[in-house]
Amino acid sequence: MRKLVLLIILAFAITGSLIAKEQLEKKLKPGDYKLVIENIKLDSFDFSNDNKIGVESENKVELTVKKGVISITADEETGIDLILPGRSSYKFTRKDNSVCKFDGNQINIIGNDGEIITFDSEGLHVQDGGDDVTISKDGIIVLSDDENVSISSKGIIVEGGDDDVHLTGFWGSMLGSMIKGVVGTTMSIAINNQEKIIKNYINEEDEDYISKWGNDNDSDYVKEKFEQNIPYKKNMVLTVLNENGRIKIDTWDKKEINVKAEKKIKESEDDYQDKLSNTKIDIEVGDNLHIETKKKSRTSSVIVSYTIMVPNGMKVDTIKSNNGRLVLNGLENGDYKTTNGSIEVKNISGEFSLETANGRILAENCSGAFIARTSNGSINVKDCDAIRGLYSSNGSISFDLLNAESDINVETSNAQIKCNLLSNLDLKINADTTNGKIIVNNLELENVDRNTSYLYGEMNDAKYSLNLETSNGSIKIKEYTRSY
Repeated sequence: MRKLVLLIILAFAITGSLIAKEQLEKKLKPGDYKLVIENIKLDSFDFSNDNKIGVESENKVELTVKKGVISITADEETGIDLILPGRSSYKFTRKDNSVCKFDGNQINIIGNDGEIITFDSEGLHVQDGGDDVTISKDGIIVLSDDENVSISSKGIIVEGGDDDVHLTGFWGSMLGSMIKGVVGTTMSIAINNQEKIIKNYINEEDEDYISKWGNDNDSDYVKEKFEQNIPYKKNMVLTVLNENGRIKIDTWDKKEINVKAEKKIKESEDDYQDKLSNTKIDIEVGDNLHIETKKKSRTSSVIVSYTIMVPNGMKVDTIKSNNGRLVLNGLENGDYKTTNGSIEVKNISGEFSLETANGRILAENCSGAFIARTSNGSINVKDCDAIRGLYSSNGSISFDLLNAESDINVETSNAQIKCNLLSNLDLKINADTTNGKIIVNNLELENVDRNTSYLYGEMNDAKYSLNLETSNGSIKIKEYTRSY
């Protein structure tokens, strides 16, 4: 929880200017609206005082408003400037199933694990289970089941832990005032930039977004597009190797493969045209399909983004990028790797692995056995059958456990672990944490051995071990219930 609060504070400190452009306008009656976007990233976002919605883009974008739904779609990933009337309220659901409800005055985010974040002109309020955090210009207040913390100009007060701390004299007042001042300044910036927070949320912002969309205007780039159709052969295996860019792969019913790529570089760079020309999209077609970005210099700043359509269930050897996000659906087998970017997979079958650094991992509706590894990023696994291991550092892990046919290891540090598991699994649960709580809800365990930071318990025939380990974070285990 404390790490979450610090990350939120840092995120609020990231601010930027909004760029005014000519807009296509559509009238919007005051009311509540669901916002649906497809292949869209927000280059800028703002509220208006009138009743008009405005969208501006260099590419073709479709905008419809019907029966309380605002739909903004494009055939390929496109940046837009968006203006919404501040008098109406909006609901946006992200791929990780978290929900943001917002208007011109307040932002409410409901996480997929039940965490509630409210941000308005008064500050930030976070509710997570038994933890309650308020961050405002006056300081920080943390209320939890076993500890209360207050940081303000009066000092630093901690009650309910192993040792109560009342640092309220000269040094406590000075330190508390310094922390209050930093928080107050950050909150003032955030209060004046709520549109930036909404923009980042809708964009599902991560490291590769910051480097490629971020504060850069897409019109600052020189671009080249590439497209090729390739006949599919039975048992063909796909490999894609990229440098510095996103890879998006989806499936269709056609017996062919469509490869689209976009190369781009800032026009302000020296020799930008040569760098663009020296970046090649190399495709080798044989029994298997090999797609690779080849650059004359490994330090080239050219960004290459792929959008690839393949037959349903196509087998994969390796999908790899650096400094780019992976978005994958409907594939079979494979090693999926990137750095400084997130990995999002759905409907993957067979055996596969997910690995990144400085990015989050999201896996949903996968039927294959897999291992996921990241650092400085969270892992979220929903409705997947066969988890073998989940490993992170400085990132929370939340997962559904629907099947257990081998031992399962889940490890992180400085973050919490949340596990939702079916009650009919044959498990030996080992949960271990430091500076955190272990909470079990709606599950019957036998042969229990526990203290404040350790839990052992058995379920049913207790064939396989479920090992949960973290530091400076809680472990929460509860019965899985499917949501529709």
